[in-house]
Amino acid sequence: MKVIFAAGGTGGHIFPAVAIAEALRNKRSDVEARFVLGAGGKGAQFLEPIGFAWDAIPMKGMPRKNLLRLIPFAWDLVRSLISALGVLRRERPAAVVAMGGYPSAPVSLAAAMLRLPVYVAEQNRAPGLATKWNARFARAIFLAFEGSRAFFPSSKECAVTGNPVRPAIFDFDDTRARARWTLETNRKTVLFVGGSQGARTLNTIIMECLSRWERTEEVQFLFQTGADDFESFRQSCSRIQALVRTVPFLAEMGDAYGVATVVVGRAGASTLAELTALGKASILVPYPWAAEGHQSENAKYMEEKGAAVAIEQKALTADRLAEAMSGILFDDDRRGAMENASRAMGRPDAADAIATRILADWGEGGSEFIEDVTTGGLHRESSR
Repeated sequence: MKVIFAAGGTGGHIFPAVAIAEALRNKRSDVEARFVLGAGGKGAQFLEPIGFAWDAIPMKGMPRKNLLRLIPFAWDLVRSLISALGVLRRERPAAVVAMGGYPSAPVSLAAAMLRLPVYVAEQNRAPGLATKWNARFARAIFLAFEGSRAFFPSSKECAVTGNPVRPAIFDFDDTRARARWTLETNRKTVLFVGGSQGARTLNTIIMECLSRWERTEEVQFLFQTGADDFESFRQSCSRIQALVRTVPFLAEMGDAYGVATVVVGRAGASTLAELTALGKASILVPYPWAAEGHQSENAKYMEEKGAAVAIEQKALTADRLAEAMSGILFDDDRRGAMENASRAMGRPDAADAIATRILADWGEGGSEFIEDVTTGGLHRESSR
């Protein structure tokens, strides 16, 4: 059984897809997952280390301000549809899972044209344009938030499964983690994680905050800077009094989350899913240019539930960040309440629930898709 995952190029789209793929493979050893990404294979760096194959189509993001760029965008859309049809005909998958992001849109349309079942997974509270498009072809829509149902027609099957998380985030060993980054055992730990590529504006404010941090004997900091900023921030951190460990990228997120007393980061859907699966208290600074304000909506929802403090980037200062961190780090009752609220929102079994639903359509006896020579489409035929 082959399943195609169509996704944008960010970790927020790809990591949940990988979690579903691994859950499918755990349930059926004959499952083979393959990815379709956008122009240039953006996001392939997440897939290649773990051995997933991928194809690229020409699709890029839709221009929202320069209307003249809609013409080349439309041409890219046509080219992407043709490329997606070629991939699906070559790979002959049993199903397509659209994870969101513009590259998923032509793939879901191509699947519908070939009469392949399409499943949609939406990671954010408010779905993006691509997901709204993909939903019209969907056999089932998997949601991270209950409130997202209102964005889809009542005729569509919607299941609130939560957002799938990588199994690796549950792999935590305290001794290993503290040795990995030379962290002390008697200090509270703040984890700064601005996303896989870092976040320069957020990093600069964090650096200013750390340079003023007074309770230096009580707290230590693990700071993912991103590769581009690593050397400059590493040098800056070496000159301040606070105990700061800088890394360009945290591949070992299970250990990083495990040692963290508080997490400071963006409000991408995958980050929130991981925080809630682990029951972590957090300070969320939404990426201000996220499509359609997704991250602001996500952060606001987490704050409403009592699991996080949300601060928009334009309102963030070094002093406000220090105040927010102190208010959680040194108030055990408040932090405990935030951790409980976070844990109550978590859905660590999300990938398993989605895999179970997809396999239910496949059936115990299995089936295969064969080409209809009359229409050129594909249809499923039972092998029982």
